[in-house]
Amino acid sequence: MLDLIPMASFVLCTIPTKGRGTFELWNFDPQPNAPGKSDPLPHPYTGQGAFPLIKKGHTLIPIGNYVLDRLPDRKHYRLWSFDPQQKTPLSLPAIHEGHWDHIDPECELTAIGGHLLEWHPGEGRYRLWAFDPDHEDVLIGPIREGKLPSAIGADAVLTGYQPHIPVQTERADTPGTLDFMRSKIKHVVYYMVESRSFDNVCGWLYEKGDEGVTTSVQKRRLMVRAGMILILMAIRRFTSVSSSRASSVMSGISLHSIRTPSTTPPTRCSRCSPRRPATGVATSRIWVVLFSIMPMTR
Repeated sequence: MLDLIPMASFVLCTIPTKGRGTFELWNFDPQPNAPGKSDPLPHPYTGQGAFPLIKKGHTLIPIGNYVLDRLPDRKHYRLWSFDPQQKTPLSLPAIHEGHWDHIDPECELTAIGGHLLEWHPGEGRYRLWAFDPDHEDVLIGPIREGKLPSAIGADAVLTGYQPHIPVQTERADTPGTLDFMRSKIKHVVYYMVESRSFDNVCGWLYEKGDEGVTTSVQKRRLMVRAGMILILMAIRRFTSVSSSRASSVMSGISLHSIRTPSTTPPTRCSRCSPRRPATGVATSRIWVVLFSIMPMTR
């Protein structure tokens, strides 16, 4: 039997057997611009592998960046960390393992946000537990219990769905909070420039032998100005925003530079003056641009 388990923006495909659990991790892409016309699992993210401890009869419950592994006796469990960058996305050792005395083996477990719903298919009763990976039982509570709606029968299957979380108005005016950023930021632009980008973008400033631009501070300032100009050109090129409107957008831009190491050796830049070699700064720059304007249309 083939099991498909959602893991954030991935889908874990498992074939559990008695000896081991074969797996393959797939990219999930719903293709919202072409619904029903493309494969939502376009290609595997990893090759096939095997879990040494996750076998037939185990139930995997993804919750946040973790996976709760309910063993076949339905009383013991292991907690795994999910890391798609690892060769085995649920790698040894397990973060935690233990035994539940308070969980009914006849009940099913369904993750809902940061909580776990324990529910009995036949009797319709439920208990809601808070999930805490640092707690000795990883479950705290129950924080609520009661009866499920009568329409949920013994043959029902429950799947947790996380709806869109609205912005909390009382926190929207507090700088540094997620609600503040969600209420202010309308667009996020990633602007990446490769190594030696200073000469590629600003080489014309000293193509006549001008050696005035020497300090790293001056170069960074020019890079910021050049990046602003390029972003302004992109806004005007790919949207219907007028020139004056696009210019006013720039005042609301917050621009950050992130440098990442590069092994590319310095070489002469073909776009710059032949009398001046490339700067040889072996870094790549990723400009993360956040600006708060109303949604724009093409």
